[in-house]
Amino acid sequence: MTFGVHMALQPTLRGEIGIALGSGGSVGLLTIPPIRILGYTFSSANIVPTFYLTLLVSLTCVLIIMFAIKSYWGTAFLALKDSKDFAMSLGISAFKYKLMVFALTSFLTGIIGAYYGHFYGVLSFRMLDMDLFSILMVMMLVGGLGHFPGAVVGAFLVVAGSEFMAPLGAYRAVAMGALVVILVLALPNGIIGIFQKRLANHVPVN
Repeated sequence: MTFGVHMALQPTLRGEIGIALGSGGSVGLLTIPPIRILGYTFSSANIVPTFYLTLLVSLTCVLIIMFAIKSYWGTAFLALKDSKDFAMSLGISAFKYKLMVFALTSFLTGIIGAYYGHFYGVLSFRMLDMDLFSILMVMMLVGGLGHFPGAVVGAFLVVAGSEFMAPLGAYRAVAMGALVVILVLALPNGIIGIFQKRLANHVPVN
């Protein structure tokens, strides 16, 4: 599926549809101005205030996802994921809640994409290469696919691990790949799966 999304997005953004949507076509969007708030400039050239703004944006997105999952909507999402037919028999509209999930994820993706563009000053379809999709998939697998906040934990571990392995140079990608394979085989439910299993074992049975 990741490969299919990658193959569909690039020609779409590069073609007439992408130009109409404002993607900039094959050139992309160049010279995007940095964000300026209260006299502070948030860009790659001013990294300290940008770090704190990035942290604030990230925590806000995580809180929005957490509140959505803990709400009635989140219960409906999980019901449809676990057993669509049973959930629909209880009166849960699959179309309605799938549309809500699409809207929420598109909203959050748009925020992060816009912030990313102002940080680097450039947006191009060339950024949507297979390496990006592969890294995102690895983050979800390491953290725990389908478990909140698995993607957050996975992102932190993958980025931190990649930085620690920077001295390996060209062998860093090989080492990271081998480590991910070991983690996936040893922990099929990711890092979050370990904590969920421990919590389940400590829950008293009445």
